[in-house]
Amino acid sequence: MTYQAKNNAYSTLAGGLTNVATSLTVQPGHGDRFPVIAASNYTMVTLEDASGNREIVKVSVRAGASDTMTIVRAQEGTTARAWAAGDSVELRMTAAEIQTVFDHVDDSAAAHAASAISNTPSGNMTATNVQDAINELQTDLDTREKSIDAATEKTTPVNADTLGIIDSAASNALKKVTWANIKATLKSYFDSLYAPASASTAISDHISDATAAHAASAISYGGNTGLSATDVEAALDELDNEKLGAGAIGTTVQAYDADIPTVSASQAEMEAGTEVALRSMSPSRIKQAILALTPNPESMTLLGTLTTTSGTTQTLSSLTLAGYKHLFIVANGVNNSSGAIRVLRIGGIGISVGASVAAKYQAAFVELSTGVASGAGNGGNTGYSTATTSIVFDWDTSSTFNNGSIKVYGVK
Repeated sequence: MTYQAKNNAYSTLAGGLTNVATSLTVQPGHGDRFPVIAASNYTMVTLEDASGNREIVKVSVRAGASDTMTIVRAQEGTTARAWAAGDSVELRMTAAEIQTVFDHVDDSAAAHAASAISNTPSGNMTATNVQDAINELQTDLDTREKSIDAATEKTTPVNADTLGIIDSAASNALKKVTWANIKATLKSYFDSLYAPASASTAISDHISDATAAHAASAISYGGNTGLSATDVEAALDELDNEKLGAGAIGTTVQAYDADIPTVSASQAEMEAGTEVALRSMSPSRIKQAILALTPNPESMTLLGTLTTTSGTTQTLSSLTLAGYKHLFIVANGVNNSSGAIRVLRIGGIGISVGASVAAKYQAAFVELSTGVASGAGNGGNTGYSTATTSIVFDWDTSSTFNNGSIKVYGVK
């Protein structure tokens, strides 16, 4: 019989018991708190009332999902008695079960002897316990060892001779292999590690050949744009004869004609800077492009001057910016009344380093196509464009203008 346990199994009686009842019922749904008991299995349950009266009963049957158990009364020296609905029903470890465990642990002979452990024989084995099985295997091994040791020695095996092996690919079954198969297997293995003698000779001959085997004409060439040669020597000859000529670069060797632009750049292409094809450029065209891309002072128009001696903001109003590409701002000795370092801003974007009592001349640009300001400060997008009619200057931290002036120019 096997003892069955389950953690924290408890309930109360759903109805009363007489002192001779052979079954009990726990509260609905509590049955599966206890182990299922079937066949020769069992468990021990303790009944207890509010007065501390106890009875241990053996549960011999409890089906799954059932709240009813078949019991054997008055176990382990307790007395069968009547019990009322609501009395405690608990699966507790009892003295008899604990004693059984320790008796088994302390049994150093019969309970743990190899002869007490059963064995189901299979194959050629007939023993029905572990002790006899070990003895049977040992006897068989001794017999085999003595048979091999007593056999006549053979110095040179022939192909038909056989050796015993343990076949790891067939559940370690005992099998035999011929000497012919052993030799064939070894040959295949070593052939995979070492090159045949003929291959070794070919390699040696190639290494020793100091002329033809290593000549440029013997080295193949995969070809490239403009070359038709199929070996290295022919490719070198082709480059020498058709591409370079016969002398030093700039003197007798001429640059490859395909690398010289045949189309001259126009002034529009020079100014736009977007042409990606090769173009030739004369000094005159280069000069035109530099002049075209450099702002002409004559194209700058003073849009207004702000006197920055008071107020927290300065605004230049009634502007017409259509036709202008940039705003050019010049700060002349601008500082603030706090004496602390502050950053001058246009449209909320810093355009200067910190300005204090010792303010210096500073300049900044605003690109009207993007609204981006740039100067000695961090720069950023002011939101100003050719549609803007007024621009605002202030400090990054609330301060009052104290000195200097700001001039704003429009650049076309």
